[in-house]
Parts: sequence; structure tokens; C-alpha cells
Amino acid sequence: MHSRRFCTLLLGIWIAGSVLVAWVATNNLKTVEPHARSTVRRVEEKVHRAGGAERVSALLKYHSAELNRDYFEGWELFQLGMGLLLGLVLLFATNGNKVVLGAWALMYLMVVVQHLALTPRIIDVGRGLDLAGMDEFLDERRIFSRLHAAYGWTEITKGVGALVLGLRLLWSSKPASGRRRRRRDLDEVNDADHSHVNG
Repeated sequence: MHSRRFCTLLLGIWIAGSVLVAWVATNNLKTVEPHARSTVRRVEEKVHRAGGAERVSALLKYHSAELNRDYFEGWELFQLGMGLLLGLVLLFATNGNKVVLGAWALMYLMVVVQHLALTPRIIDVGRGLDLAGMDEFLDERRIFSRLHAAYGWTEITKGVGALVLGLRLLWSSKPASGRRRRRRDLDEVNDADHSHVNG
């Protein structure tokens, strides 16, 4: 496989994975309330026996939050490995192009910041808030909100890096094919001239 195509494939996986994990994490928490307040008879009976919709909702939110924490930690580890492979291939595929490697470095740095600085704090603070009431631990909720905002900004920054990297890979591959096409056209013209002379 051509090294630039392999780089594009890895970048596509990286972008698609980021979108998928964000979508799954968001929808995990959105489905809690409808399930807790289900009107299906069997579910309704179980919810009533478990202490009512509010208690079940709190437990389901805790479960969804734990799943999200596992998803994000696993995805970050995957990104660290795949990102390193992408960086090595880019180094050779682009002859050390500074724009390409700079965009990759920006993306990789954001994952490192997420995994080492933001995610551990989000998990730590989040677990303390999972089963607390909305009017409890207000200072911790503000910290949690700021951490989530910071995580969002790292995702946006990573997205900008991916956009620059993707465009650069697509744009830089066109001149080479254009040069090959021009060279082929020139060869055809030269062959035509020689055949005319030989004729």
C-alpha cells in the first residue's frame, strides 16, 4: 500500500473514532431518563421495587458514566498507539514535511494532555458527583464543568490539526500525479515527433 494512502487511512480512522466515541458518550446519558421512566409494565414494576424512577435513574446514570469513562480511557490509549504509528509513517512518507508533522504533533499533544491531565481529573471529580443531588457539591460541579470545557477545546484543536493534515496530504499528492501526467504527455509528444522524423 502506498504510504500516503496508509497515512490517509489512519487519519480517517482517527477522525471517525473520535466522532463515534463522542456520539456514544453523549447518547449513553440521554437514554437514562426514558429507560428509568419506562411505561413497559415489567420495567415499571422493577423500577417501583427498586425504589422509584429517581433512584433507578441515578443508578443508570452512574452505570452510563462508568461506561463513558472506560470508552474515553480506551480510546485515548488507542489514539496514542495509532498516532505514534501515523507519525512514523508520515516522517518517511512526506520527507519530514514541517506542516504535516506540525499538524500531527498538535493532534498527538492534545491526546497526551487528555490522557495524562484531563481524563484522570474528570474521572476523579465525576465519580464524586455521580450519585449526588443537583444542589450538592457546587464547587466540584464548577470544576467538572471547566474540565469538560477544556476537554472540548482539546478535541476542537485536534480536529483543526486533522483538517490541516488531511488537506495537506490530499493537496501534496496532486502535484506529483500532475507531474507524472505532464511527463507522460511530453513523452507522447516526443514519440510522435520521432515517428514523424523516422517516417
